Amino acid sequence: MSGYIATLIFDPAERAQRRHLKRDKVLRWLRLNTWSTADVLREVVEIGSRQAIHALLQGLCREGLIRKATISGEFGPPVLLWGITAHGAAMAARENEQIAVRTFEPSKVNMVTMGHNLDVQRLQLRAERASWTWEPAISEFSRSDAKYADAIAVRPDLQKVAIEVERTVKTIKRYAEILVAHLDARRRGKWDWIYYLSPNSSMRVRVERCFREIRVVTWKGRKVRVEGKHLEPFRFYTYEEEWTTLDIK
Repeated sequence: MSGYIATLIFDPAERAQRRHLKRDKVLRWLRLNTWSTADVLREVVEIGSRQAIHALLQGLCREGLIRKATISGEFGPPVLLWGITAHGAAMAARENEQIAVRTFEPSKVNMVTMGHNLDVQRLQLRAERASWTWEPAISEFSRSDAKYADAIAVRPDLQKVAIEVERTVKTIKRYAEILVAHLDARRRGKWDWIYYLSPNSSMRVRVERCFREIRVVTWKGRKVRVEGKHLEPFRFYTYEEEWTTLDIK
């Protein structure tokens, strides 16, 4: 963040245009992600000053385009979130886009999942800076589906990737169910790869080991032995590894 250098702009028209672009970036981000923090949004618009991003967000609040709310939990300090309103979502939509999207409802946000969602957003920033396109993957599945990923991203080589952000290790039984769901989605052309991204190498190693210990899965009521070919589309990385470039030839 310290790398963002403020540049003085003396032309009023150019200042107004820059301000409009920053407002639009915030609204587009929140239209996609529903809510975020000032620190993440500061990276989105590349503003170095916390005072400047708060001034921008407060202005959007006054216009009814976004709203803010403090989320508290049993442990840890409260977190101030900024989220999209119905008016803001409508104003951020392009001509060919649906106006109705999820809007910020503070009562539906909890501290347990907040860290996970913010990690997904930071990884989105990294991917987009590497020329990937990104969207939350909930739209790829109906709620009746057994599995949906944290996000779907398209690499510069146009290969589609299901993104899974894994902050805790699940049971091998659960990973067996996830393996089947991902392979079935891949068979249906939903994506080409599945990337598991973990916050550190200890977590990454354990998640990958769980997948490699799966011996048999159930698919359409029958038992299927897991072979090496079934794990080929899966990749395991830490957040900090060069996962945006390692598999792209």
